[in-house]
Amino acid sequence: MPKTYVKDGSSWREITQKYIKDGSTWREITKTWINHSGTWRQVFQLQQAIELTISSNTNNVNIKTLADAHSDYSAGLGVILTINGSVTVGSSSSSNPAMTTGSGWAADSVVTIINNGSIVGANGSNGSSGSNGGNGSRGSGGSGGSGSNNAVGGNGSAGNNGTAGSNGGSGNSGGNGGTAFNNAQSNSNLAVVFSTAGTVTGGNAGSGGSGGNGGSGGGNSGGGGGAGGGSFIAFGGAGGGYFEARGGSGGQGAGSNGGASGGSGGTSASGSMGGASGGTGGAGGGNGSSGSNGAAGGAGGGGPYFQGSGSHAGGSGGGAGSSGSSGSSGSSGSAGSAGSQKDGNTGRISGI
Repeated sequence: MPKTYVKDGSSWREITQKYIKDGSTWREITKTWINHSGTWRQVFQLQQAIELTISSNTNNVNIKTLADAHSDYSAGLGVILTINGSVTVGSSSSSNPAMTTGSGWAADSVVTIINNGSIVGANGSNGSSGSNGGNGSRGSGGSGGSGSNNAVGGNGSAGNNGTAGSNGGSGNSGGNGGTAFNNAQSNSNLAVVFSTAGTVTGGNAGSGGSGGNGGSGGGNSGGGGGAGGGSFIAFGGAGGGYFEARGGSGGQGAGSNGGASGGSGGTSASGSMGGASGGTGGAGGGNGSSGSNGAAGGAGGGGPYFQGSGSHAGGSGGGAGSSGSSGSSGSSGSAGSAGSQKDGNTGRISGI
């Protein structure tokens, strides 16, 4: 289609309408010709257009769809689209532009946009949080000490420490913001002119998700109980002898292998002039507690044939295990990218 330009200051501007005064009446010129070296050449043709108006907030506008629905539109006509003040054209999804030209335009088509409102792309979605780390396992309880004949009771072992919790997962990345305006006509059939730019902005980037929490450390365990002390007694004469007693075993501490148990009783031995008994083993400690000490052995006797006796102390209870350390929190996800102001065939868009 022929085009005419005039110089306005330092800029050349295309003429879209021309008038001539016929007597006292101004008449619109539809075509202009000039004689160029004996040949008449057309330099101007009125671009006829339909007018469309967006008067309320809406999403996902396709200009070609609106034009095709207009009763006066036919291929080759221009489109003048006005977005009223305080009206926002948005998008229901960041994967779709707020406004698109659509495709299938005839050659030399022109869409003029008077944007008194806003064209805004959809915001990107926020990333989801990372998964939380698993908790550590509780440590197993300490073993009780062993008792022996005529000996100090064995010490209970310490409870085992809980295992560490696992680390939390990383947060997921945020989504990209959506495009505000898209020219879907891939060839040069269509020119888009923003005669009033208004506000045309891509959607905001989605935030990255937060990292998952680290798992808690495994719980602590109890120490094993100390064994009871052993003892002895000796006497001579008729029926004399030497007797030993064994201390009882200490109880198991509480933990992943079960609850705390009590210590067992010691053995006893005796003759006609006295006896010896082993001390009772100490109870295992509950979760986070030390095991109890074993009791001392006992022995006693008398008479003319009594030669002696002795007892030993019980063993010490084992210490409690420590709780496992907590896992570390996961890292936050990355933010998405802000949406584009325009995309598609941007070389055929002017004014923004």
